[in-house]
Amino acid sequence: MKPARILSVVFLAAIALFLLWHEPKTGRVEGVATLKVGGRPLVGARVELQSKDEDNYQQLSTTTDARGHFTLRAVPVGIWSLSVQGEHHRTDNWGLTVTEAHTERVDLALTRNQPDLNVAEARQPVFTSRETPFLPVQGYGEAGDKLTVAVSKTRLSAVLAQPGGSEQLARMSATFEGAMQDFPSAASGARPVPLATTSINVSQIDREGFFVQRLKLPIAKVEPGIYFVKVTHGKKSVVSWALVTNTALILKTPPQGEALAFVADLVTGEPVAGANISPLGGGRGAVTDKDGLARVSLSGVKRLVVTRGADEATLQVARSESEGAGGLVVHAWTDRTIYRPGHTVSWKAVLRERDDSNPRAYSVPAGIPATVTVLDARGGELAKKSM
Repeated sequence: MKPARILSVVFLAAIALFLLWHEPKTGRVEGVATLKVGGRPLVGARVELQSKDEDNYQQLSTTTDARGHFTLRAVPVGIWSLSVQGEHHRTDNWGLTVTEAHTERVDLALTRNQPDLNVAEARQPVFTSRETPFLPVQGYGEAGDKLTVAVSKTRLSAVLAQPGGSEQLARMSATFEGAMQDFPSAASGARPVPLATTSINVSQIDREGFFVQRLKLPIAKVEPGIYFVKVTHGKKSVVSWALVTNTALILKTPPQGEALAFVADLVTGEPVAGANISPLGGGRGAVTDKDGLARVSLSGVKRLVVTRGADEATLQVARSESEGAGGLVVHAWTDRTIYRPGHTVSWKAVLRERDDSNPRAYSVPAGIPATVTVLDARGGELAKKSM
């Protein structure tokens, strides 16, 4: 062999040895993700590796296949943290050490990250008598499972009259902490009348065994009142409520003095005359006039209840601090909160002048020019009109 050729071979061998010596040392991580309850493989879950080396942080990820299996190849040697996250299941971070040319096997059973049975947070608690009340329920189940739904009814005022009634209703609605498993004392103290109990098949179960179901309350005739609902699935139960009313109470509260109350029909929008407005816990109430208006004293009042026959509604009182003394007050609103391109925007405004000596006294300003300016989201002027 010629010397030049021998030199070339030796040079190439040296390069190969150099590259081999400096090639990153890697291993492999693989395993299977299953559901802790039921043992089924978890499909489509995100598998994530995070290095513990703060000076050379790395992150690798993949997803589980139809058998729940996952593989991460060419993982640099070192200490890593492994986590697997499904839509409704998860695992705590799992520490592992990857060594060169070795496969680290990790099989994980994922736990549920939602309550076994719960009432969905985004729910509509108030309905009119022309609507069908429903309750969005979510949880874990299997095909063929059933939900038992029991409904009872009483007057809203009877619940609010119980010690802690208002607070207990609020807690029943705060399902982000998990729905209550049994009715609080205010609900049972109001002596609700049982209406119906029925069983409903669990449907729309996803591949992780999770379901979200809209349960229509089994009510033969929808009438005003507060309905208490208990849903049972296996050994788990949750309770909630829905209010049926055709009455709306709107309150304009100044920083001090009496408030102006307006009572309207939720279905027709017409003012309601003769409605009784009472402060919760007693005190001087008021009756609406032909325009649905009434002056109400709010001294020491936290909640109002409006009653017209068997129909009741309630409103928590909050004092407005936005109005000072003197000057002009403008209340403006549009006919809706969102529009499509080309839609016509209709608006109204009320301009009043306050009396410095009497915060409850207003007058309609006369002869004062007013300019209305409409701006877009970026502050650009769209329209301007003098009135």
